[in-house]
Amino acid sequence: MNAKERFDLTGRITLVTGGSRGIGRGIAVGLAQHGADVAIVYRSARTEAETVAEEIRKLGRRAWVYQQDLAETDRLAPLADRIWNDCGRIDVLVNNAGMAYLERFDDIPPEHWRRVMAVNLDAVFFLSQQIARRMIDAGVTVSINSDDPAIFGIDLCDEYRLLAAHHGFDEAEFDRCNDLAAAHSFVPIEARRRAWPRPIP
Repeated sequence: MNAKERFDLTGRITLVTGGSRGIGRGIAVGLAQHGADVAIVYRSARTEAETVAEEIRKLGRRAWVYQQDLAETDRLAPLADRIWNDCGRIDVLVNNAGMAYLERFDDIPPEHWRRVMAVNLDAVFFLSQQIARRMIDAGVTVSINSDDPAIFGIDLCDEYRLLAAHHGFDEAEFDRCNDLAAAHSFVPIEARRRAWPRPIP
């Protein structure tokens, strides 16, 4: 059995935040190559997001595009409603969106810190919460997060299991939750400045 057969997502509907470029774009297209339909959330890069969606459609899969600043956590429930209504369901959530300001530690202002936390932590938790509530009946949750949960002391997989238990599902019924720290790596700071000069849209 080859890799594509082992990772067959035919018929699955996936949601990728920050899917307009970078790692998110690669994940979105990769999911489509393995048979999934893909909903993409972007902040400001509409042209790039539409280009990714068109690439997915050329693979014979469906694609949806949604604009949302994930720092606006009070808008995540309406976002989840829109996506769920358009797509019918979500089988896989990829919390890829993230941002950072390349500043000295002693120069970071409070507003920059709050925005980074809102996008990289709050949005991951609250969007996962909104989607998980709707996913429980389907029995499968896969969350890919671009930050190491150990940094924040939060394991969203445990949060999903607690939520499932609250609704009467045991861990076996809730099936599977993966947490991947895809962006937790050591990169020379000058290379990071060249590759990441501003927050990812």
